[in-house]
Amino acid sequence: MPFTPRLRTALLLGTTALCLTAHADISTSFDTGLDGWTGAGGTVTYAAAGYLQQLDTQSTWMSVAAPAAYRGNLSAYLGGTVSFDAINLNGVAADLTSLPRFGTVTITGSGGSASLVLNGAGTGSPAPGGGWNTFSATLDGATWSGNLAGALTNVTSLTVTLESNNAIVELNGFDNFRLAAAVPEPSSWAMGAAGLALLGALMRRRRNHAG
Repeated sequence: MPFTPRLRTALLLGTTALCLTAHADISTSFDTGLDGWTGAGGTVTYAAAGYLQQLDTQSTWMSVAAPAAYRGNLSAYLGGTVSFDAINLNGVAADLTSLPRFGTVTITGSGGSASLVLNGAGTGSPAPGGGWNTFSATLDGATWSGNLAGALTNVTSLTVTLESNNAIVELNGFDNFRLAAAVPEPSSWAMGAAGLALLGALMRRRRNHAG
């Protein structure tokens, strides 16, 4: 088969599609501000050191809500991970036992809603004097309560519970929230690499024949 411009374009599009099976992470590092995050049940402020902090000021559960970047069709992140860092800033006991406990991520969408207490979170966290800790979980419908796949098809809200004490006293820091897509199958990367290698070889062959 002659190596025509149409064939070259088809090969390039095909291999590009294979290589783009990975989706970019969505993350917030709070380097310069709150980046659109808002709070409920407590006062949210920006710490100059580069993180969000929330002070409990009400008798309701305090939580933070993600900005627009975390809305819409996020189905590509099913099977990926969700994570964030947190710290106990004023040393009070993290004794909340009622749901939703600290570290509960709730995703709501037009196709349903789902929630999960991330690994390492819950009663006792963030621990007084424990420094920064990372909490994470897989976006796996089998482990989440509710319809995670349905929620991710059109996310309308994503919240994180930062309430950690039964009284109105705690001050918690929140940083580095991230949604990471699942890593593509090795076979997909191998097919993409093979396709690009074939395209390169055909282009070199064409140049050699033209010379």
